[in-house]
Order: sequence, then structure tokens, then C-alpha cells
Amino acid sequence: MMAAAAGGGEQYIQFADPVVGQICATNWGDGVGITPSQAAAVTDNQLGATFRSNTQITSFDELRYFTGLTKLSTNAFNGCSSLRSLTLPQNITRIEQYVFIGCAALETLTFMGVVSCAGNNFVSGCGALNRINIPSIDAWMNNSWTGTSAPYSASTNGLHLYLNGESSEITTVVIPTSITTIKTRVFARCVGLQVVIIPSSVTSIESDAFKECSNLAGTFIIPSTVASVAGTTGSAILSGCAGIANVYSYANISLPNLTAQNTHFGNGTGIFYHKGGVSLVPNYYYYDFKSIIIGGNIIVGSYNNRRVFTGDYIEQCRVTGDVDFGTTTGNNFVGGSSIEFLEIMGSIISPSSPILSSCANGCIVHFGKAGVACTPDKILSSNQLSKLQTIYVGDGTNDDAVLALYQADPDWQADTTMLGKLAKWSDYNGDYKTPPAIPLES
Repeated sequence: MMAAAAGGGEQYIQFADPVVGQICATNWGDGVGITPSQAAAVTDNQLGATFRSNTQITSFDELRYFTGLTKLSTNAFNGCSSLRSLTLPQNITRIEQYVFIGCAALETLTFMGVVSCAGNNFVSGCGALNRINIPSIDAWMNNSWTGTSAPYSASTNGLHLYLNGESSEITTVVIPTSITTIKTRVFARCVGLQVVIIPSSVTSIESDAFKECSNLAGTFIIPSTVASVAGTTGSAILSGCAGIANVYSYANISLPNLTAQNTHFGNGTGIFYHKGGVSLVPNYYYYDFKSIIIGGNIIVGSYNNRRVFTGDYIEQCRVTGDVDFGTTTGNNFVGGSSIEFLEIMGSIISPSSPILSSCANGCIVHFGKAGVACTPDKILSSNQLSKLQTIYVGDGTNDDAVLALYQADPDWQADTTMLGKLAKWSDYNGDYKTPPAIPLES
């Protein structure tokens, strides 16, 4: 809003907070008010830490008129404990560290442009921060957050994104085709986000990109164009996204940890599909999907004495190719109290421990390889053997020949209990005969 300036010239900026208005008029205006052109002439050094530790100011959305600013300096609003709302002008590209530290009442930040560099802890102590207004999805995704600079790091109850001037929260994000990298923490803890659509323009997804988007639901698709997905035990892209129903990864990449260690991922109803042909890292991550489908060969890598997949909701796990344990030791491929069906169509290479650590009563195993897939002691942990019902072999076209190979194998002959569980795949007509349909990548 504007108010008439003395002498009938350019109008004064009308400030919602009179304390802020008087400070601006005294420092950069005529002592009575400040005009947009006067505000636009204020430099980074002039603004500096003028407002530091001012516990009276409550809002400064009129900062958007200060278009000559390119950064907010260290401690610019440090200790402004009553500040609730502030708008960054469009030419601000840098926010230095500790800018809003101690602004415990800060609820709303409005971005008019793109911040290419943000210092650590710039919103530290801003636990009330919950609303972020942005000019566009494209502009927001070009911001760069590093270390503890991301707004999510301060928010206690999560962030809510709004387009500038809109009253409805953003719940669906269609990543613009101009975006090639989904940057670190760009949507972290955006609790209103429900759907994300990633286009074929995207080639990389950085760490914590969708961390703690607790209401993210439906199907999350990683397109085939993605060449890298960052993820370690502490920076997984979907950590805390327990509501996701399905994940379809069509990318020919080593699948990182999509969720944090010892946390749950998926809502217990859907499908986790990965194209395969890559490395899968075991590390006790709970994949709460009914079906795990790997569409090719996989290599188990990095850690020892763990599992690639574990979860109380997994009912079936299928691999269309080989499972290669490489040089790792003590790793299980999958485990869970609900597992009823395990299928591996290729070879099981270098297992040092049983591929199946636990399962449901009446569990069925299917080996589709035209030969002996593994020795009987590498199928299921010894304390779970009573739960194993049948081991089916063959692919439906070569069952008699494959069964004969198992029956003639010395290791299988020596284990009469497991030998007695062998049967031809063509004899099975149960619920898992046909794998779940995986949609073609659109």
C-alpha cells in the first residue's frame, strides 16, 4: 500500500508495522516516510544489521520494495523475536548465515525470486515457520539449500507451500520440464504435498529431496532418464514418506537408500518395482509394500550381515534375473513375517547366508533357472524351515529336466527334507502364478 508523500510527489510505502516504517523513514527516507524509489536505492551494506535484536517489529513484507538488495547479511534479523512475516525482494540471491536465528515467532517467508546461496542456520530457532510463499515451482526448485540452510530444518510441524497471491496450498507438484536436477531438500518436510510428477527432463535427484513429506501418497515414479539418485543412511530422498502406495523406478541406476535406516517406507498396500541390472544396498530398511519386483539382475553391495529388503507387509518378492551377493558376507536378500512367495528366475551367486531370513507359514519358493539355483542350506534360515511348504523349479517349459538336475545334485540328495519339498513349476496354480502387472513407463 502507498500513502501520499509530502509535496505531492511519489507516494510513501504504507507499512503494516509502524515501527518498521519509522526505522526505514529515519534511515533511508525523509524522516516521515520512505518511497519505493528510496527503498530501491538501499544497498546491502546500508541494510546490514539495522534490525538485529529488535524485539518490537512484527512484520516486514514491505522489504519487497527494496529491490536494490542482492543479499541479506549475517545476523540481519537475528533476535527479532516478535517478527512473524517477511518478504524477500526479487533480486535477493544470497542469504547469509544466522539471518533469522532466534526469530521464534516467524511464521511466513515469502520469496519473490531465486536464492542461489543460503548460509547455514539462517532460520535456526524459527520453530513456528510453517508457510512459504513462492513465485513459481520453477523458481523454488532453482533455490539452493546446503547444510542446515533449508527452511525445513527449522520448522517444527512442517512447511506449507503457496504460490504468491494464492490462498490454496500446493498439494500437487508437476516438476517443470526446465528442471534437470531436483535439488537437496527442495521439498523437505512439505507436509501438504500429496502428489509429485517427475518428467523425463530430470536426470538426478539429490539427497533429502522429499524428506518427511508425510502426506505424499499414491505412486512415486523415477523415470528412466534419471542417472543418479543420492541417498545415504541419513539423507534418503523419501525418508519419512510412509504414505506412498507404489514406487516404480524405471531408471537403470544403483538404487540407493530411499528411506532412512530403521524407518518405514510405503503404506503396506502397493508395489515396489525397480528395473534391476544394478546394485542394491542392504541396510535394514523397512519396505512396507505387498510386492517387491526387480525387473533384472541385481548385485548386493556395500554392507555385511544385513538384508536388502525387510518389512512386515511384504507378501511376495520376485527377481527376473540373477541375485549376486558378490564379496559381501552374512547378507539375506529378503525377510519378513508375511512373505508367502519368493521367486528368483536367474542364478543365486555367492550367497554366504540364506537368501530368505524369515517368512510366513506355508511359504513357497520358485527358482526359474534352467539348472540348480543354489544349495538347500542357502534358501531359508534353519529356524524357519518348518514354514517352507514347497520349492518349485523350472519356468514351465523345462520343468522335468530341471527337477531331475536338483534330484541328482549331491547337496540336495544329502538333505532329504528339502529334497522332499521340490516340485515342478507347472504343477503350481496358486495366487502367485501370475506376477503383478507393472505399467509401461509413460
